[in-house]
Amino acid sequence: MALATSAGSRFVGGLSRVSLATLDARHGDTAVALAHYERAIREWQQAGAWTPLWVTLRTLVDLLARAGAWADAAALYGAVTAASSGAPPFGADADRLRQSAALLGQHLTGTDFRFHAGNGEQMDGGQVIEFALKAIARAATKT
Repeated sequence: MALATSAGSRFVGGLSRVSLATLDARHGDTAVALAHYERAIREWQQAGAWTPLWVTLRTLVDLLARAGAWADAAALYGAVTAASSGAPPFGADADRLRQSAALLGQHLTGTDFRFHAGNGEQMDGGQVIEFALKAIARAATKT
């Protein structure tokens, strides 16, 4: 992060922040990961960088699901899988989304999952960002 900041590279800084967020999320430091996600989402939004923003939001689905924020994770899942911009998920990214959907399926009824995912599918990009930031705030109060 320090090197990206000193170089003035918003893009490299954003990638570094998302990498830190996913590492913290996978190693159990949910509160720190959520803070990194919030900042990364705001930075991508300010830069208008939709492709890395969608990737960031897809990885946030995983963290929210593992943190027990089932409804928010399902809505965000619906939003990211219905996104018409950005690169589609592939490889490990697509695998994580499938694993998140399976985890959500263990904790939500099929009806609840479809309801929340359907709400996410209806969101436009700005609404997805606003929703994700609110979901982060809600999850942060539970950590």
